[in-house]
Amino acid sequence: MIGVSDYAHWPHMEPSFVDAKRVRNFLIKDADFDCVYTLTNAKATKSHIEKLMQEVFPRLLSKDDRFFFYFSGHGTQRNTRRGAIGYLPLISAERQGYASMISMDDIEQWSHLLGDIRQALFVLDACFSGLAGFQLKGELRDKTVAGLSQYAHHLITAGTANEKSLASIKLWNGSLFTNAFLNGASGLADTWTHEYPKDGIVSLKELLVYIKKVIDAESLKNQIRMSPQISDLEADNAGEFFFLAKTSPNAERGAEEEGSTVTFSNAVVSGATFAAPVSHSQLTRAGIIRTQNCLPNLAMSRGRRTDQ
Repeated sequence: MIGVSDYAHWPHMEPSFVDAKRVRNFLIKDADFDCVYTLTNAKATKSHIEKLMQEVFPRLLSKDDRFFFYFSGHGTQRNTRRGAIGYLPLISAERQGYASMISMDDIEQWSHLLGDIRQALFVLDACFSGLAGFQLKGELRDKTVAGLSQYAHHLITAGTANEKSLASIKLWNGSLFTNAFLNGASGLADTWTHEYPKDGIVSLKELLVYIKKVIDAESLKNQIRMSPQISDLEADNAGEFFFLAKTSPNAERGAEEEGSTVTFSNAVVSGATFAAPVSHSQLTRAGIIRTQNCLPNLAMSRGRRTDQ
């Protein structure tokens, strides 16, 4: 989790610091992530981030793990003959101090370094052009747990160049994009259709649709424009990053609620059949979600946080 608000050469962004903490708390308390590292303001240096992304995480994570990267702050781009390159300024970055920023080339390289792990999602609450990866081809469709849990490395941003990420501590406890992301991942994005009924699982497709609907509604009220973007970071993506809805009925039992008007379909994973909605413990036993502690020298037990 990276949140930069106290910029030296860019406008102050208080919600970025708040949003990084909110996402951290969500991952620990609701999404059952084992290790969460939070870097804010002066602690979010390029060297510190690169050490984690190039050395620590490739060593810490294995092929059955899932990785989540979040950044909240300013975004900018640099125009070249081959097109725009997106950048994320850190606290001391000057307006054209690109060497001290996180570039989309960095993001793409980090995804490749984590290429052996099953799933990675990079979420950037910033508006700029020149995304890493390439435009998503086709829709994200497979809603079964088996389908979702296949290999997937994706990138999502709040908007493009010439757009502004709307934020208000009073209205949304931070930025509109991050608030919509958190609400959607917590369960509000778990949609009902004849093909994919509510099942306690929030897929990346559902989450993105929900975020866009929320932003579109607020954009009309505030006369602004935000266009969340998604791209593939790897060519062989077949699955989707997903979250388990914390408000899902009977989530721990994985059984259909008596008297419910919702009919849940079955999900088959590694030879195990679940009556959705499914729980974190069921996915863990099936090998879809694997739990582990952090490395000894970065000690952190499950359910705790690490602030760097």
